[in-house]
Amino acid sequence: MKKYILSNSTISSATLFAIIFSLLDFTSKVEAQHEQSDGELVELPSFTITAQKREQELVDVPINITVGDQQFIDDYMLDDIEDFADFVPGLNVQVQSAHFPSYSIRGITSDDGNPRVAIFQNGVSIGNPSYGSNFSIFDMERIEVLKGPQPSLFGQGALVGGINFIQKKASLDGDDRYFDLELGSDAYLKTEAMANIPINEKAAIRFAGQITGVEGYVESAAMGLLAGRLAATEILGGSLNV
Repeated sequence: MKKYILSNSTISSATLFAIIFSLLDFTSKVEAQHEQSDGELVELPSFTITAQKREQELVDVPINITVGDQQFIDDYMLDDIEDFADFVPGLNVQVQSAHFPSYSIRGITSDDGNPRVAIFQNGVSIGNPSYGSNFSIFDMERIEVLKGPQPSLFGQGALVGGINFIQKKASLDGDDRYFDLELGSDAYLKTEAMANIPINEKAAIRFAGQITGVEGYVESAAMGLLAGRLAATEILGGSLNV
């Protein structure tokens, strides 16, 4: 009986060593192929944020935070914060109409009717997130979504988190302009335009605007065709950097 157990242990050890050596050989081959195919290290993007009321690198902020910039918005063709929320874990935005969005972070939205998700635009609080806070996201520098209690930084309304929309500011780097046009079915139209114009060496001005519209797709006996939250909207913005 002892001999049988010893023999079985010897076979198991030999098998284990064979598996280890094969895994090591496989790992070395994969690493070699990776070095030959890529040859370059992939560098993750770096973000400078102001979640703690001062400029910091994202990796240095001890807060659960998700950040997205205009490049991310353009790559995934996001129109508003409801679309952006699909890429933010724990954030849920429901827009029943253009003026009554509902924000919730980690399943919590309000307490006795008081909002618990603070909404900021360029660091300025939007007092009641239920009114006027479902603006389109365009010409953005970044969007910061903070998860978890933030009352010491953003006040009582941020007991479950906060969202800060930071728009691009006028730049002295040079003249920059763009125009974008989207067309779709049901007479869908979306156009954006931006102009960044340096006035002199110390001042610059920036204008940005967006117009969207679509025909109705829900029949109403009283009002005809209704377009829902995609009804025609016009949004203009501007900044001056001195």
